[in-house]
Amino acid sequence: MVDMSKVILPNRKSLRKDYDEQHLQRILIARELEKRLEQILTLSSPPRIKGRVKSFDSYFKKYIRLLKNNNSRTPPEINDLIGVRIICPFLEDLTIAEELINEKFKVIETEKKGGGQANEFGYESTHLLVEIPDEIRKIAGTNCCRYAEFQIRTILQDVWAEVEHELIYKVEFTPFDAPLRRKLAAINASLSMADILFGR
Repeated sequence: MVDMSKVILPNRKSLRKDYDEQHLQRILIARELEKRLEQILTLSSPPRIKGRVKSFDSYFKKYIRLLKNNNSRTPPEINDLIGVRIICPFLEDLTIAEELINEKFKVIETEKKGGGQANEFGYESTHLLVEIPDEIRKIAGTNCCRYAEFQIRTILQDVWAEVEHELIYKVEFTPFDAPLRRKLAAINASLSMADILFGR
């Protein structure tokens, strides 16, 4: 259990000021990463590439959660302020996209979400923590962000990720009802099977 007496909660206004000062720079970096990925991801079916900057509310919630979980007095490092989603048509494209990113970027960490097992809320996705190239960071100032998160998934995996995000994170939905859990599991399993069937 976290000893809350040891956790120093930050001043929201101060954090907001720091966040706002670098917001436009982060947007610039996200756009440059999009351009770079469009150039290197030469797949037979081009993926959709969507960059984003984490909103302040999401950033603040994660900041507080990390402080509490780590029982720490030091500010947590949040490495996914800038994210790029790479949405591929087919399962086969995921490995190719990951290999190309590893060739052209310095990948710090790779996390496989889902592990190939569909459950009512699990989705499959590959998350790569990537060091932003110096030439891109210089556009916005090297004091901005050092890392970005790339998420690689299929179109159908992205559909389920959106459903999961709406149900769990936005409305904090907790379905304990067994019939509903079975329905959600069936939907997710159907999407996973469709990905396999659509494979070339």
